[in-house]
Amino acid sequence: MTEQQQTTNTTETAPAGESSTEAEPFDADRAMEKIRKTNSENAGLRKRLKELEQYEAAAKAADEAKKSEAQRFAEQLADANRRAEEAELGRLRERVARRAQLPDELADRLRGTTEEELTADAKALAALTASVQASGREERRKAPDPSQGQGMALNGDPLEESLRAKLGI
Repeated sequence: MTEQQQTTNTTETAPAGESSTEAEPFDADRAMEKIRKTNSENAGLRKRLKELEQYEAAAKAADEAKKSEAQRFAEQLADANRRAEEAELGRLRERVARRAQLPDELADRLRGTTEEELTADAKALAALTASVQASGREERRKAPDPSQGQGMALNGDPLEESLRAKLGI
């Protein structure tokens, strides 16, 4: 037989639904066994997939925990840096205020982030406080107002006193 005739024979003998490459006749028991075997393999693979998905979820949770821990450490570091900068700026303000001979209470009022800015603000604040103190001294040196203290006595009644004086009582 030639090749063409063999192909024709196998095509004719193959039942409907099977591929033409199989030359064996259909066997129901064998087909059921293949189905059972495939289903068993499929069930095993599904079970393995579920296990791997659980491992993947656990790994992701661990990564998130590490990331959260890293974020927490980063936030703590940023907070510590911020507090250190605030403390350093506070000490710088106090030093500049002492140099400008400002009271300690006014050191917190200085504005700026560099020593030059703080020094300029301290000089302006010192000039302002000096002018306020000078004007306060001038007010104290002024003569008292003569119109003050000329009101009626607090413990007497002028009308009653004038009536008694007229009546001679």
